[in-house]
Amino acid sequence: NEASYKAALAGRPPPKKLVLASTVPQDFAFSTDARVKASSNPVQKEVDFVQQLRKPSSPAKARRGATIP
Repeated sequence: NEASYKAALAGRPPPKKLVLASTVPQDFAFSTDARVKASSNPVQKEVDFVQQLRKPSSPAKARRGATIP
């Protein structure tokens, strides 16, 4: 009993650390420029932000018929 008690108190020794080969960092090549396609409509109309704010919003279409409660 006493021998197993001492063994239990001593515990197991910590596991040995495995030596692993270190990794070598590699540069990442982004290929997004090759995937981007040319737009069919290259000219975009400039929108005046202030004029856009002052424009009345388009009215929503009202549903015709009786409302259902």
